Amino acid sequence: MTENLVPAEPQDTHQEIAQKKRPVKQPKGVLADEAATPSNIKGLQAAIQSYPDLEKKLDHVVQFMESALAQVGSPHFKDFWEAKKLCQELFKGNVNPSHRVLLWTKYSELSREARRLKEIFDEQSTFACEQIEIAVKAVEDEMGRFEELLKHVRPFEFSVKPRSLESHQDQYRRLQTELSLYNLFATKVNGLRKELIKTEMRIRDKNKFFLRLSRLGDTLFPKRKELIHELGQLFIQDVDTFIKNTFDHEMKSAGLFHAREEIKSLQSAAKELTLNTDIFSKGRKRLSECWDSIKHLVEEHKKVEGELRAEHKQHRDLLLTELQDLKKKYEEKVLSEKEAQEQLNDFIARMRSTTLGKQEIHILREEANHLREILFKKEFERQKSALTAQQEKESERIAAQEAIKKKITDFLAQGDAVELDLLASSHELLKREVTTSAFTRSEKIALERMLESLSDLILEKRKQKLLSMLSTDREKLTLLKNLLSERKKQSQEIKRGLEARRKAKGTSGLDFAEALQVNDIITEEKERLEKIEAEIEELENEIIDLES
Repeated sequence: MTENLVPAEPQDTHQEIAQKKRPVKQPKGVLADEAATPSNIKGLQAAIQSYPDLEKKLDHVVQFMESALAQVGSPHFKDFWEAKKLCQELFKGNVNPSHRVLLWTKYSELSREARRLKEIFDEQSTFACEQIEIAVKAVEDEMGRFEELLKHVRPFEFSVKPRSLESHQDQYRRLQTELSLYNLFATKVNGLRKELIKTEMRIRDKNKFFLRLSRLGDTLFPKRKELIHELGQLFIQDVDTFIKNTFDHEMKSAGLFHAREEIKSLQSAAKELTLNTDIFSKGRKRLSECWDSIKHLVEEHKKVEGELRAEHKQHRDLLLTELQDLKKKYEEKVLSEKEAQEQLNDFIARMRSTTLGKQEIHILREEANHLREILFKKEFERQKSALTAQQEKESERIAAQEAIKKKITDFLAQGDAVELDLLASSHELLKREVTTSAFTRSEKIALERMLESLSDLILEKRKQKLLSMLSTDREKLTLLKNLLSERKKQSQEIKRGLEARRKAKGTSGLDFAEALQVNDIITEEKERLEKIEAEIEELENEIIDLES
């Protein structure tokens, strides 16, 4: 809030102005500090009564005017103006002309300086009034929208939730959330009061601001006090309920430590809640008494825990020695890998049935895991070698598959230029290679589809060759009829295959990849069937022509 009161362009203070102005020379013959300069106008009046010389009186009055302007903090303008009036009365007396000129020069310069300082301080006071007016108006407007602002305040939550306060959790959240907003306004109002006290301005302006802040306080602080009282009564009631329910019977060790943690939670909650001093002290005192009542029980429990830790350490040392002996026997090859593994499993089973602490279990488990890593190191290496061999085999399989695909693709692309016998022998060789290979089922199906295309090419080339070799129409007719029979037989096989694949597609036994492959095969088979049907029609037409 005080940051809003700082001017954007700070003006020179009267101390800086006093340092910047040229020093006024002392009149010749004037004793600058013959006596200590009085601190106020009454002291000055009393001091100059002891000087019969009028010039000395003027000297001291002018010095007093200069010191009134050079004060640390705000200049003493009131004393300055009173001293100025006194100086004017003294100048009416009979003063040495030369001395009078020097003192009047200094008097005039101090008067101008005072007026300039007064203007600066008036400007600063006006600016400070404007800033404080903005700040006070903002607080007034915000308090007028209290309910609206309360909706945007983050609900209060305990950092550690005490179980004893859960029954009234909603009430604590509501009261402390409202108090958080009231506390914020209280901080702003108090900050403005402090800022107003140290700000230089006219008394009547300052009183107006104090009156407005008092009105804000009259609205703010009674409601805040009421909420603090309600919150304090609720808290002390829950503390008393906790004490009554917890300490009215003998507690076991588990309940003891739960009670201790609950006391810590309640003490922490008391610091987070906005409680008055009386409730806070009363609650802390009652909780401290409960803490003291269980202190000796906690010490006894710690003693038992110490004995238990010693027992855990003894068991750990025995098991650790046994584990180290097992590791040594395996390293010296007294035990085989299988025997060492069996003894390690037996050791882990006995370790689980032995009373140990968390730290001891952690140490033994790390040692056992280290020995297990040694035992499984050879197995890991064997698995790694097997995996490498499998990867190499997979690479060889993929390479063989790609090589077959390339050969079939080359034969199909260069079908007209390749001899029929070479195509037929290569087809049989490739078909045998696919059948005897270790390819997956889907890979074999894809390669067989490519081989079928190559088979169609071979049949077409064989047909063309036979037709070119026959001389009579009868021989050609017989050949065409044989080819027609083969084509029809091939068409029926394709149709049966399509029907089987459609049925397989209709079942739910295929995964996504297999279903996509079946779709591709069906599409290819349909295209192949259309091609064979067209060839059958062509053969039938040729046969009809020859028969006619």
